[in-house]
Amino acid sequence: MTPPTLLSDRDAPTVTARVTGDDDLFIRMDRALGVPLANQVVWRLNSPLGAARHAEIGARLARTPLNRVVRRNRIPFARDSWVDAGPAGGIVGYDTEPIADDDTISWLNRCAATQFDLQTGPVWRFDAVPLAGGGGVAVLTLSHAVGDAWAGIANVISAVGPGRDGPTLPADVPSGVDDVRDAFGQIGCIATSLIDIVRDTTRRESGAAASRPVITSTSIPRPGPVADGAGRAAPPLVIASFRTDDWNDVARTHGGTPNSLFIALTTGLVVAAGRATFDDTVRIVVPMSRTDGSDDDVRANATTGLPLDVPTDAIRRGDLATVRRLAKQMYRRAPANPDPLQRLQPLLQSLSDAVLLRLHRDAATPLAVASNVGDLDPRFATLGGEDVKDVALRSVPQHASRQLLAELRGGVACWLNVTGATTTLAVGSYDPTRIATRADLATLLDAECARWDLEPAHW
Repeated sequence: MTPPTLLSDRDAPTVTARVTGDDDLFIRMDRALGVPLANQVVWRLNSPLGAARHAEIGARLARTPLNRVVRRNRIPFARDSWVDAGPAGGIVGYDTEPIADDDTISWLNRCAATQFDLQTGPVWRFDAVPLAGGGGVAVLTLSHAVGDAWAGIANVISAVGPGRDGPTLPADVPSGVDDVRDAFGQIGCIATSLIDIVRDTTRRESGAAASRPVITSTSIPRPGPVADGAGRAAPPLVIASFRTDDWNDVARTHGGTPNSLFIALTTGLVVAAGRATFDDTVRIVVPMSRTDGSDDDVRANATTGLPLDVPTDAIRRGDLATVRRLAKQMYRRAPANPDPLQRLQPLLQSLSDAVLLRLHRDAATPLAVASNVGDLDPRFATLGGEDVKDVALRSVPQHASRQLLAELRGGVACWLNVTGATTTLAVGSYDPTRIATRADLATLLDAECARWDLEPAHW
């Protein structure tokens, strides 16, 4: 199943070099909060990726919109701009020394530890390594600011395909006249958004109904000092593959879909980690693309996070029909009922880092993210025709201290994708206290899979 995308007239893709509100969120996480987020796409291959082919793909990635750096605006309210990063944008690394098969996750983490720089580069890297047991691994690691999952997929397809290169970003910043025009446009957006927020608030209050409290990361008190708080956090990752037929059969048996099973499993992990109980309602953030796949859409990020409040007693009962119904309601309401934070994006984008930090003293990352990328395009899944075994995607916070990550009160980030007969789940922990190690995370995932009669094949 490929989840729906969200499109409105305001989302119509255009060739623009301006930083969007979605881009700005990840830029500020890096520049102001000190928690840059990186995305990774991982291919496990039955035969190692050849050095020449690897270099060719890397060179073509450098000619896609992933290869970008940010330039600050020159007048108030005008948005920052993206420009082509040139040779400094990416790193292409090919390891000839094989790694042990069970060192794959550690190798991915080493790639994810790269220090990206959104103003000078690098902002992405493409690596490959052979496996001692046969086959190999390739990974594209990029700053989330320069590309969400859907942008990454589109740009990889451009880089591995036989056709000509797609659109690229300009080498120079917009003119002063363009900045003035953009500033006035943003002021108009801010005014419209504030009016919309008032209208939304009135409508929600008139239709409000009593319900039990929702467990979110912001409803949880900030922690005190954590052990080795100044040390760098090492968010654990577990990747597991399943037979697609098995995943789909379990979903049908419990009255749901592959997507509702994914959401239920994510919710169960939150409970298993002790962040909620089976008597609560847990908020799951469901990322949804706002693109339509147009070739000229060069936006780095066009994704919104939809809040889905899941009653955990339904998960305990194995009731995927309830999860499916709630998810359908969320998708249906989303275009007409955007989150207030989404409405505020134009205003927040105009504020300085210092002001934003003061306004967001209680900033928190989601308690759970369930990102279903769906059925992968074969061109992307096979790296343009390579003998690929399976594919995984994930996001990971970079360079944050254990204390800062704990104070952000995040939980788990889960990614699901399908490549034919294989469904792959990647789970990352943003909780350095309750889910501190890969062994902790694997234990939780195995127990949750057992509740659903699923058999994970760990990477």
